[in-house]
Amino acid sequence: MIEIEFDSVEDATEAVRELHYLGRAKIEKKIHHDVSKHYYLNSAYEKALDELKNAEKIFETNKEYRNNVYVEENPADYLYIALTVLKKLFESGKFKELVNKNPSEAEDRLFEIDAEMDLNEKFRDIKVLKEETNEIFQKVLDSEIFQKPDDENDTKESDLPISNKPDEHGPDDSFQGDSDDPNDIVNSKYPGDNFAKLLDFNWKRQFLITPIIESVNFHSDSEDPYARFMYGVYLNVTHAEDLFFGADFRLKFASNIYVTYNLNLGLEFILQKNDLIDSLSELPVVNEDVIEEIQMVSVIADGILSTLEKHRKVKYRKFIFDATELFNDKIFNYDELDVEFSLDSDFVELIIKDLARIGLIKTKGKKIIRYTMD
Repeated sequence: MIEIEFDSVEDATEAVRELHYLGRAKIEKKIHHDVSKHYYLNSAYEKALDELKNAEKIFETNKEYRNNVYVEENPADYLYIALTVLKKLFESGKFKELVNKNPSEAEDRLFEIDAEMDLNEKFRDIKVLKEETNEIFQKVLDSEIFQKPDDENDTKESDLPISNKPDEHGPDDSFQGDSDDPNDIVNSKYPGDNFAKLLDFNWKRQFLITPIIESVNFHSDSEDPYARFMYGVYLNVTHAEDLFFGADFRLKFASNIYVTYNLNLGLEFILQKNDLIDSLSELPVVNEDVIEEIQMVSVIADGILSTLEKHRKVKYRKFIFDATELFNDKIFNYDELDVEFSLDSDFVELIIKDLARIGLIKTKGKKIIRYTMD
C-alpha cells in the first residue's frame, strides 16, 4: 500500500525492528532505472550557425513557445554565442584550459578566458549573477536557522522536524527581499528578487556555459579537436530542441540505475498513523515525502471505514463508485490538513481489499461489503 525506501539492507532491517510493534513488514529489493534524453546539434559548423539563426526566428515568431520560457531572452541567441565562442577556443588552443576540470572550475576558468580574450559581454553578466547567487547562499548559511544552539541539549523535542526535510523557513524558500540583515532573507516562503536571480543564472548557464564545456570535453581527446569540432559541433540544445526543425541531432541517453530496499506497509500500519510517523522520523528514509502519502491514504481509509460503519452493508461496485466520487468532489478537513483528491476507482478498490485482508470488513465476492468492527 505504501512503500518506504532505504538505501541499504541494514537500514531496512533496522526499520523492520523499529516498526515491529505496528505489524509485520518484509524487505523487498527494488531496482530503479531513470532514463533522460539529451539532444546535441551535430551539424558542421557553418550549417549549425544557419540552424541556430533559424531557431532564433522560430522563437521570435512562436508566441506559445515564448510563454513557456522562464525569461524573455531568446535561448537560440545564447546557443549561437556559445558556438562562435567554441570556434575561438579551438582556434586559439584555449579549450585545453577547460579540460579535466570539474564543471565549477571549468566555468570559472571560462570567465577568466573571457576577461583575457573579450569573448562576449554575456559572460560578464553571468559571472555577476553567479557572484550574487553565491552571496545569497552564503547569507542563508550564515543566518540563524543554520546556527547550532549554544547548548544542543537544550533543544526541545517540539522544535525538531519530523523528517529531514527543511521546514517552511528552510533554504528552499529563502530567497526574498534585499535587506542587509542576513536573517531577513529567510523570513518569507514566497520567492522574490533573489530567487529570480537564481533562476536567471541557471537558465543562462544551461544555454551558454554548459554547451561550451560539454563540447570541449567531447572533442578534446581527438587527434585534431578543431577539425572534429568544425565537422560536427556537438552543441547541447536539450532545453530548446523544439526550436530545431529537421536538424542533425545526436542523442545521448543518461541512465541512472540504482537499488533501494523497501518496506511495503499495509493498512494495519497506516491506521496507526501517528505512531508510524513518529517511528519513521527516527529512520533514514529515502522517500521523505512518504509522510504525506501516509496522511493521504489514512484520510481515505478512515473515510471508507466511517461510511461503512454508518451503513453496515453496501453493494460492492456501487460503494466503490460512490466513494470515488465523494473523495474527488470535496475537500476534506483532517486534523490540520486540507486534502483534495484525484483518485481512480481502482485505488479505492485496493483500499477495500486491504481492509478485508486485515479483518476490518468482509467482502462477499464482488457483490457485498460488510462492516465487521463491532
